[in-house]
Amino acid sequence: MPSGEANGRGAEAEKGSAPGEAAGGNPPIPSGTRRVRGKGGRKGGKGGRKKEKEFLDVADKAFFHKVAMTVWREAEEVIAAAASPEEGLRTLHELGEFEERGEFAPLWRKNWREALAQISPDSTPPDRLGLLLEAVKKSMGEEDEARAQSGRARIIDEKEGQKFIDFTLNRLFEEAGGEIEEMDDDGDDDEI
Repeated sequence: MPSGEANGRGAEAEKGSAPGEAAGGNPPIPSGTRRVRGKGGRKGGKGGRKKEKEFLDVADKAFFHKVAMTVWREAEEVIAAAASPEEGLRTLHELGEFEERGEFAPLWRKNWREALAQISPDSTPPDRLGLLLEAVKKSMGEEDEARAQSGRARIIDEKEGQKFIDFTLNRLFEEAGGEIEEMDDDGDDDEI
């Protein structure tokens, strides 16, 4: 019997490992923990769980940006459909009532009108993009602040925000598919 097995340490003793440590001096991975497979092991993989956490940290900003881009696209459609850019801008002024925002509509109207006042008929779509994105993001931020002061849920916690989070998290899970595995108590790897 080799000398390492006599004291119950087996091949670990021959490699210089202490009891309970894996060969090479690294502690064993505790059961019930996750590990990432793929290129680069733990450090270089695509990190599906990490992506999910990072996304949740910035979900409200991402949602604000999505809403702002939708508003800008709709504004561009109105301008393109109008007989002239001047007519398109007048139509945008008329459409900018934001009644769907309820008690927060005045915040939205103020920011919308300030942005439209800076847009000239010869403005290009990228020029309008910057102004309208800022107006919508500012409106959403102000609405969120007003909601917090009155003890109401944030915009991201409302139905449309939750749909955005669900859709985006599903995409992240699909991208990470097969990379994250669950370590169960019996030591077998089970794909998530």
